Amino acid sequence: MLCRSLPNLNGVLPVGLPQDVVDDILQSLIRHSALNATTLRILRNCELGVLSLSGCRGVTDEWLEALSAESSDSPPHLVPSENCDTADSMDLEGARKPYEALSSNEHSERCGQTFSSCSSSSYASARSTSYPFLEEDFNITNSPSIPNSVLGNKKRTALMWHPCAASSALTNTTLLDLRGSQRLTDRGLMQLHDLGRLEVAKLDNCHSVVGRGLVVLSSSPRLHTLSLTNCRRLTDEAIVNISHLQSLQALSLDGCRCITDFSLAALADMYNLRKLGLSQCDLITNEGLKALEHLQRLQEISLGWCRQVSDAGIQTLTAQPGRSSNLQILRLARCPITDEGVQYLGGLAALEELDLNGCCRISSAPLGKALEKMLCLTVLDVSHCPGIL
Repeated sequence: MLCRSLPNLNGVLPVGLPQDVVDDILQSLIRHSALNATTLRILRNCELGVLSLSGCRGVTDEWLEALSAESSDSPPHLVPSENCDTADSMDLEGARKPYEALSSNEHSERCGQTFSSCSSSSYASARSTSYPFLEEDFNITNSPSIPNSVLGNKKRTALMWHPCAASSALTNTTLLDLRGSQRLTDRGLMQLHDLGRLEVAKLDNCHSVVGRGLVVLSSSPRLHTLSLTNCRRLTDEAIVNISHLQSLQALSLDGCRCITDFSLAALADMYNLRKLGLSQCDLITNEGLKALEHLQRLQEISLGWCRQVSDAGIQTLTAQPGRSSNLQILRLARCPITDEGVQYLGGLAALEELDLNGCCRISSAPLGKALEKMLCLTVLDVSHCPGIL
C-alpha cells in the first residue's frame, strides 16, 4: 500500500514509520527482486534495523549512494583538521621488515597496486581514539602508526571522519550484509555513515573493495563481528582503518591474499578478539605472528595455506600468553610445517580441533607424542599426510 502511494509522497517514504514496517518493506522488495538504487532511495528517510543486500544482484555504489541524504558528488564527511591528536607510535618493526622485503612486482601482481603507491586510497591511524585520519590525493595522515617505509616522502595532512549530524537511514542498523557485491567499491562504502549501533558487518566476496571504504566502520563501537572473506584486493590499509575497534571479537580475513604482516601488527590492540581467520593470506610470515602476542583471548586461529608459516612460526604462536589455556581451534592445512613444528603443538592443552590436512612433511611418531598432551582434542584432520600411518 505504501509503495503504491509513492507518487503522492514525492517518491520517498515519510519520516517516523515504525522500524518493523520499514524492515518488512525492505524484505518484500528483496523477495520480489525489486530492490535497486531507485527503490532504496524511497527508504532514505526511514530507519533500517537490517541492511541485507547479499541476495541482490548487481549491487553497485549507486545503491548505497541512494540511502545518503547528501549529494554523492563530494564526500561530506571528510573535514581537514590542523589539531588532530594521535597516540604513541606502534612498534611495527616486526611487520616492517617482511613488507620491505616483499617484491613490488609480486605485490602488484597480487593486488593490482602496491600498498605504498595507492593513488586513490587513504590511510587511517591505527591508534585514533575517536575518528581515523585519511589521505586524499596523496595527502596522508601524520600518524606515527604508519611507518615511513610504507608512506615514503608523500605530503602529509590530516582529514577527520565526521558522522553526519542528521539522522540517517542506518542510525539503528545492527546488521550490514553486503556479501557478494562484487561491483561495490570503496566509493560506495564511503556513502554509509552513522553506523554507531552496527554489531555485525559481512562483506565477503566484495572483490572491488580495497581499503579506504572500511573507514566507515571506525565509528562503530558495538561492532563485534566483521567478515571480509575472499575480498581478494583488500590491502593492509583496510585493517589499519578498523584496527582501533576493541569491540571486535571475530575477524575473518580468509582469502585476503594482499594482507601482509603489517596488518597483524595493526591488530595488536584488539584485545577482545576470539576468532581470527587468516587462511590463504600467504604473504603472512613467521615474523608477523609475533604481533599476535597481545591477543591472549584468541580461541580460534586459521592459518591454512599460509605458505610462509613454518616451524618457527608455530613455535612463536604456541608460546604466546594465553594459548595453552584459551586456544581451542587451530587450522594449519597445507602449511609447510615438519615434525619440529608438530612438537610445539603439544603445549596447547585446551585444543579441541586441529587441522593438519595436507601437511605432508609430518610423521606419526612426533604427532603421537603431541597428541598425548592434548587431552581435550576431539577433532583431528590429517588427511593427505602420507607420513601418518
